[in-house]
Amino acid sequence: MLARKMDAMAHRDPLTGLANRRHFDRVCKHAIAQGTTLEVPLTVILLDVDFFKRYNDRYGHQAGDECLILVAECLEESVREPGDLVARYGGEEFVVLLQETNLAAGERVAQRIRSTLATRALPHEGSDVAPHLTLSQGFAQWRQGESLVMLLERVDGALYQAKEEGRNGYRLAS
Repeated sequence: MLARKMDAMAHRDPLTGLANRRHFDRVCKHAIAQGTTLEVPLTVILLDVDFFKRYNDRYGHQAGDECLILVAECLEESVREPGDLVARYGGEEFVVLLQETNLAAGERVAQRIRSTLATRALPHEGSDVAPHLTLSQGFAQWRQGESLVMLLERVDGALYQAKEEGRNGYRLAS
């Protein structure tokens, strides 16, 4: 019982219950190794809550925590394959690993995430893009020979581009 609890603490984000960054990195490295051997695609989506600092400032940190939990629920609801992994990457950033998933299917997941969150319509009066909470997303398909660090750099660049282009959207990494 204690060992199971310790294992959960080492691999789970205590607030959202999602996998943590360490666990995501480990699983993603394994998926990349498998992709190299079996030549199967995988796609990663990096997400950031738009204007989260303003959300915290306006509604308070307790509401901010509840907001992150809601985002986690939306992400888990939007990801449907058993081998896929949703993780809290840090602060208001989340990451999704879509195993055996090409770009077209990854884009459908990004769209589903966006619409799932929109249906919740969590008010966000501090946002410049919508009256409700929104996310910016960057995504990419792993390329043969690419390390996890290289993949995440591309995905992060796409996320940055989505933010620069007005937020509340998603961009494909180049």
